[in-house]
Amino acid sequence: MTMLKAAAAATCLVALATLGVAQARAETTLERVQRQGYVTMGFMNEPPYDFIEDSKLTGADIAVLRHVLAEMKIPEVNGVVQEFAALIPGLMARRFDMDTAFFIRPARCKQVLFTAPIWAVLDSFIVKAGNPKNLHSYEDAAAHPDVKLGYLAAGVQKGIMQKVGLKDDQIVAFPDQPSALAAVKSGRIDAFVNSALGNQTLLDIAKDSTLERATPFKPPVIDGKPDVGFGGFSFRREDKDFRDAFNKELVAFIGTPEHLALVRPFGFTEDDIKPAIGVTAEAACGQ
Repeated sequence: MTMLKAAAAATCLVALATLGVAQARAETTLERVQRQGYVTMGFMNEPPYDFIEDSKLTGADIAVLRHVLAEMKIPEVNGVVQEFAALIPGLMARRFDMDTAFFIRPARCKQVLFTAPIWAVLDSFIVKAGNPKNLHSYEDAAAHPDVKLGYLAAGVQKGIMQKVGLKDDQIVAFPDQPSALAAVKSGRIDAFVNSALGNQTLLDIAKDSTLERATPFKPPVIDGKPDVGFGGFSFRREDKDFRDAFNKELVAFIGTPEHLALVRPFGFTEDDIKPAIGVTAEAACGQ
């Protein structure tokens, strides 16, 4: 009888030890980042959204991120620079805890969980000075088979170009903005398409008189309505508790006077924010 009790006790100890290990391994990403006091985030180094300046991570989206994390009692963020195409794969491979904000699109919503949008912006073209091909819309490019448009690899613009009728040989992918701008200057492509804010910031930084923004620019009409890009931060699908906690603080902040004051120095106006207010992640994913 004593031996049986001893065996039973040993079995209980083993079970308790196993349970303890299982519990230790069950720490969620949210619990971990709160315990360690920092978040590791993938970002692309794209002004004015998120970029390195004087060895510091800054930008409009970073200002919003720091505010939200502070409300969650997480004081620090560590940025990991990636090519755009590597952001979602890197997140899913657990190389970082979340991704910076980028366009919310249905295909991406199947891979990651987005927050509510933090901005709503249109696209634009960077072209040679004088806009020699007279390009003011995606449709203008589609109407001329010799025109080539550049975009950032894995960017949503490829899908837009295909929908308005551009052929594959008219669409050229680039890993980053500098290589795309060089391609415009050399004539390899006729225009580089990206967000209007991003392109304006690139031109402001480059100060290159041989390049300009094509104005006016008409947004493409997709499925009967003008295409507007909503942007939000993203998380792994298994980290819903983290996304939800982050999203709660984010939604309470977006559109407030404090928010607008934070992003205004980076070129954002109320017009870039207002359309995103009240739009849920689910609604943005359904666009």
